[in-house]
Amino acid sequence: MASYPLSIHFDNDARDYVHVYLIGDSRQWLLGRVDPGAIATLRIPDAAIRGNSRYVRLAVIMGGRLTPEAVADTRATVTVLQPASAMVAHQWRFDGAEIGFTQLPTARVNRGRP
Repeated sequence: MASYPLSIHFDNDARDYVHVYLIGDSRQWLLGRVDPGAIATLRIPDAAIRGNSRYVRLAVIMGGRLTPEAVADTRATVTVLQPASAMVAHQWRFDGAEIGFTQLPTARVNRGRP
């Protein structure tokens, strides 16, 4: 059975580009830059799931340059802590002020029956 990289779906409804970070216990990962009005699939690094970060959060920073410490940046909008595995179960959306999410539908597996 093939192993696929984990990713999140992110919708940027803001009027400027955003940088999306995944924040762990002792490390952060830049997931990517998302242009205004764009929907992106952002890959979660294997180290974020397999490492010591059992709980993570997203930090979104609108415009500007990359930051070495997103969670401490005064421009950052940050989600609450949640299990790393739960991040992929949501469609994330940033509206310029808040990060929200909706639950993704559970995929159905076709086991060869019509």
